[in-house]
Amino acid sequence: MQQQPDSDTKVWGLRSVADTIAVVGSRTDAEKVAQTSLTIAERLKNPSAIAASQLTVANLMVGRIWETRSTGSLGQEDAQIQRDTQQAIALYEKVAALPSPNQLRAQLNHLTLLLESDRLPEAAQFASSLQPALLQLAPDRPSIEAQLNFASSLLRLQKATQTTDASITPLLMATLDRAKALNDPRLLSNALGHLARSQEQDRQFSTAQTNTEQAILLAKAVR
Repeated sequence: MQQQPDSDTKVWGLRSVADTIAVVGSRTDAEKVAQTSLTIAERLKNPSAIAASQLTVANLMVGRIWETRSTGSLGQEDAQIQRDTQQAIALYEKVAALPSPNQLRAQLNHLTLLLESDRLPEAAQFASSLQPALLQLAPDRPSIEAQLNFASSLLRLQKATQTTDASITPLLMATLDRAKALNDPRLLSNALGHLARSQEQDRQFSTAQTNTEQAILLAKAVR
C-alpha cells in the first residue's frame, strides 16, 4: 500500500490498517501508520480525510496513554503522558473546529480524555459548552448514541465532583423516548442502563433496580 500513489482510498486504507494493528499488534506501530495517512491527507488537501486521520491518531494516542498508565509507570513516562495528552487534545480540537461527520465524536472523546485525566474543572466547562448542541440532535440512532455517551460523561463528572446535575435525568428520559420510538431494543437497553445509573446516584434505588433489570432483559434478548 505504501507504494501506491496518494489518493483518498489510500488514506482510508492506511487508517483501517492502523486500527487493525492497534488490536493485534503495537499501538506505536499503529500510530505511525495513522500518522502516514494524515500526512497523505494533508498533501491531498482533503479536509474530511484530514479530520478522520487526525481523529484516528488522537484515539490511538489516547489508547497508548491508558496502556502506559495501567502499568503504573511514573517519572519520565508520566511527563510523556502529559505531553501526549495535550497533543491528543490539540488533535481533537482541530477535528472539532470544522464541520464534519467526526466533529461530535472528537468532542465527546475530548471530554472523556479530560475526565480520565482528572481535569475535572476543564471537563465541567467543556461539557457545558457541548450541551446545547447535544440537545438539538436529530432523533436517529447515531444521535441517541452520542447523547448517551455524553450522559455517561455527565454521570462520571457528577460522581467525581460530588455535585448534582439536574440536566442528566431529562436528557436520559428524552433518549429513552427516542429509543422507544425507533423500536430499537439495544438502544433502549443502553438508555435504561444509563437512567438507572443516574437514579442510583440520586439514591432512587428501587427505581434504579427496576430499570437495571429491564435493561438486562433487553440486552439478553438482542444477543
